[in-house]
This record gives sequence, C-alpha cells and structure tokens, in this order.
Amino acid sequence: MKKGRVITALSIGLIVLVVYLLASTVSQKPVEDPLERPSTYFTDETGARASLLLLEKTLGSASVYQLKEPLWTIDFPAYGGPSTIIVAAPTVPLQALEAEEIENWVHGGGQLILFLEKEWEVEDTVPLLARFGVTVSPQGGNPRTLELDSSPHSLRVENTTTFTGEFEPFLTSGKETLAISKPTGDGRVIVFADTSVITNESLGQADNAIWLVRLVEEWGEGTVAFDEFHHGFGARTGFFGLLKSFLFSPWGLPFLYLGVLGLIYLVVLRRRLGKPVHLEQDVRRDPKLLIRARAGLLRTATNYHLAVDRLCGELAHQLRDMSGRPANLEKLAEKQPKVAAIMELRRLAWEGKMKEKQMLEVARLCHEVREEGHFGE
Repeated sequence: MKKGRVITALSIGLIVLVVYLLASTVSQKPVEDPLERPSTYFTDETGARASLLLLEKTLGSASVYQLKEPLWTIDFPAYGGPSTIIVAAPTVPLQALEAEEIENWVHGGGQLILFLEKEWEVEDTVPLLARFGVTVSPQGGNPRTLELDSSPHSLRVENTTTFTGEFEPFLTSGKETLAISKPTGDGRVIVFADTSVITNESLGQADNAIWLVRLVEEWGEGTVAFDEFHHGFGARTGFFGLLKSFLFSPWGLPFLYLGVLGLIYLVVLRRRLGKPVHLEQDVRRDPKLLIRARAGLLRTATNYHLAVDRLCGELAHQLRDMSGRPANLEKLAEKQPKVAAIMELRRLAWEGKMKEKQMLEVARLCHEVREEGHFGE
C-alpha cells in the first residue's frame, strides 16, 4: 500500500473515532430528577437504597460513595482510596486491565466483598474468582435465618453453597459455610455466594445490617465504595472523559502511540503544516532575460565589433562542446564557406564599417553553423 493511502486511511479512522465520541456525548439525555436516575442492585422496586443509606447514616456520607467508572481508576487505600469495595451480582464483565488493577488493589490493603451466585467473567482471560483460586457452587433454597458461630448475631440467607479452593471460612453456621475469606497481600477477598444477604428485605430482618456495618467499619479507614459501573450505570462523562476511557482501553494505546509517533515525525523531519508557498524564481538567472539585456545594451551602444566578438566566442564555445575539441574558427573558415563569411564580417566590424544589416547576417550565419554541426578540427 502506498504511503499516501496509509496516511489517508489513518486520517479517516481518527475522524470516525472523533465523530463517534462526539455523537455518544450528544445522544446521552440528562436526567433532571435525582429519584429517576439509574441505580444499581442496591436499589429495589421501592426506590430505597437500603445498604447504601444504612452505611451513609452510620459511617457518614463522606465515607460512602458509588463507583461509576471502571475499576482501573480506583486509588489504593494508602493513597486516599476506599478501604472496602462492595460488588453484588454484576451484569457487566470485567476487562482484563480492571481485573489486574483490582488484584493489585486488594494486595495493597483493600477489602473486596463479593456477592456472587456465579463466576464474574473477565474478557479474554481467567475469571475473577479463579484468579484468587476459589470456586463457588450455590444452590437455591428458601429464606432462613441462621445463628452464626462465634458470634451473637444471626444472618438471613437463601442459598446453600459449596466452596472449593484455598480459602479460610469467614462466616459459618454449624456445618454450613456462608462466606469465605481469601487473604491476598495486605488485603483480603470475602465471597458470599448469596446475593440475598444485602437485599432490602434481608437488611430489615435478622442482624444483616449490623453485620454489614461492622464488616466495613472494622477494616482500614472504614470507607466503602459500591460498584455501580458493572451494573451498566457508568458516569455520564463528556467528550474528554470518553476519550480518556478509550485511551486506557486496549485499542486506545495503539492510537496514542501512533499519535505520538506522528508528532515526532512532524517535529524531527520538520514537515510543514501550513499551505505550500511557491518559491519565486531568480529573474537574474533567466537566460532569455539575460540575452535580451545584452542585446539591448549592444544595440544602444552601436558597438558592432563587441557584438560580433561575442557571437563568435559563443559559436567557438558551442562547437567545442559538441566535438569535445577546441574549435578554431580561422581553420574552420578554410573548409566552411559560412564560417569564412562570418570571419569576413568580423573583419569589417573591427574596421568600423559594419552596418546593422550585416550584424544580423552574422547572427544568422552563426545559427546556421550550429544547426549544421560543423565541428572544429
């Protein structure tokens, strides 16, 4: 493919990308009523976000917030990020970069609480629970309230779950394991294979609300974030927000590299970005103008002998170039009548007897000699 076509194709691709991002921002309709804004698993049909409101009331609104961006944007707890992240029944799969970042976040001291009844898939790679070496196999059941071992509290659950892998039992009731803990670095992952534990109905019964508050409050700084992004309710970002998200995606980095390479190409090779400007020709080097100037000078001065010498000198020079040998007009005159006539007219010019008509005759004869190709000896 030619270089010009490659540049054209890349330019069209970038234009299409920009148009798509702009169209995405324009097509989003702002929601004026806060009660009608989309929420998450944590909001049921009654409109009450019980788990979120519960933690805001007990821990303070400054310690509780909702995540509406991909998980790769989360700061580590040591750098102002949340101490705990709660994810319940996500509907959107993780991206590979998100899975790596959440692993690093847990290893750096974060507490990840998962309410999953099935594996959380990761695009093009290993699912999230498998990364931590854990497998869950829940079985549905009827709602029931169980007394917790080593705790005065009770917990309302529905599922009966089988856990496999390397983990530590976190909540148990008799022979039944309700939740597990997987220490990772300075943090841990807590897995419930029962999403009913934090529904509004369950939080209003048994001690589910007390247990949830203590679980968050006793870890780190007691700050918590609810993942809403993976329920399909991401933040409404503008053009630059979408552009940032695209650049952090697998397709975005190649485009970023191409843009940087293109900028380096323009700067290093000093390519012009403005309108091309035609360079003016140097009129002093135009041969036609030079000939006209000389002819006008000689005609004004009526100095025919200089003009004839000029013509004869140029004729000898041109004949020398054609033959590769220096031309001697006097010797050439012995063999060529036209050259002899030129030499005779040259003698008249030096004697001061030449007229303008004879001067023109010298020019005509010089031209004919050049055309006939008489070479010097």
